[in-house]
Amino acid sequence: MEYWVFQENIRRARSLVATHSQLHNKRGKPKTVVSDIMRAAVVLAVSAVDAYLHGVLGRYIASAAQTRPIPPALIALFGEWRLKPQTILEWTFREAGADGFRQHVESHFADRTLQDPSKVAHVFSILGIDDVWSRIATGISAPEEEVRRRFAAIVKRRHRIAHEADLDPGGKGPTKKTPLGRDTAASYCDTLSAIVAQMHNILEEEFGP
Repeated sequence: MEYWVFQENIRRARSLVATHSQLHNKRGKPKTVVSDIMRAAVVLAVSAVDAYLHGVLGRYIASAAQTRPIPPALIALFGEWRLKPQTILEWTFREAGADGFRQHVESHFADRTLQDPSKVAHVFSILGIDDVWSRIATGISAPEEEVRRRFAAIVKRRHRIAHEADLDPGGKGPTKKTPLGRDTAASYCDTLSAIVAQMHNILEEEFGP
């Protein structure tokens, strides 16, 4: 379900890129309202990754807790929560324990963004997968550092759009926006889609479809 939702959101981001092409099909600089469609596509695409990571945490966390040895990053969460023994026993022995555990994890991460490479690695380490970026890089036949760099660059651009209005202090014109073309926005969608496809494959390898 999480991967399907991600694919739908990426499809919508790509649709925004296509809409930009339809609205601005002539040479010259587009109006700001039209060029902002590209920025909306980038924000949507990165948000799709964030939502996917939150979703897979909830989906697989109970299974990860049943692995042996328990992932150290997951044990660290237990320590951070300072759980009462009664709560641990309820999660362990009651039928609804897995649901309670999952809800606690989802609540813990609800207000936290999961968007940069280190946070991706943390999510997967909680699930007991410590080499996620290496495996992603192998899956798309690219150097690990290059894959991390490309992912981080997209997230950084999203942050500039969302938090700094994508302003370029040295830019020209009334808006001083940093240029963002269709090809760049489309490549961002392609990169994120390829990376998340590998995440999905890795999770299925570890936990089953």
